[in-house]
Amino acid sequence: MASLNQALINGFSALSLFETDVNLAKLKSMPELEQIHQGLLKGVYPCKYSEHARQFDFWIGEWGVKSATGQQAGSSSIQRILGECVIYENWTSAPPQNYAGKSFNLVNATTGKWMQTWVDDKGAVIEFIDGEYKDNKLVFITKPDANNQITRLTFFNMEPNLVRQLFEVTTDNGKTWATTTDLYYNRISK
Repeated sequence: MASLNQALINGFSALSLFETDVNLAKLKSMPELEQIHQGLLKGVYPCKYSEHARQFDFWIGEWGVKSATGQQAGSSSIQRILGECVIYENWTSAPPQNYAGKSFNLVNATTGKWMQTWVDDKGAVIEFIDGEYKDNKLVFITKPDANNQITRLTFFNMEPNLVRQLFEVTTDNGKTWATTTDLYYNRISK
């Protein structure tokens, strides 16, 4: 057990070898081995076991999306990918619009803040940064563009089957904000 603990401390990450090793199979009833297994899982899948990386899980699921006035806006499928570190959105607008996009959301390992990269079928890319989850909402911003416009993107965790997504812009460094898009995600399934 001491050797296994030391291997884990030194960065051992061969989960499949650990789980299939014949010699270790004989020790599976030992609680110490399960503790090492859990430590190995946390090292291999750090986002799965990180409370911070799970803050945006309220958005995961299948959604029908409506505008603030109740008009059908589109649908969105949200899931975890890449070792559960990335929340991946697949958006399709409602007819007659012809628009689709995807977003990739994660806690940036360097900054410790949430970020989102949005790409669409028109070639647009938007980088949202400095995301923080507080008071049941996750708030992102963009860097100022050439016109000094900053976009704020807020996801409100309203209830288990309802998420509000609000886009706002400012050109006066946040003194005033104007709403550009206000959407309500209604859960179809989880």
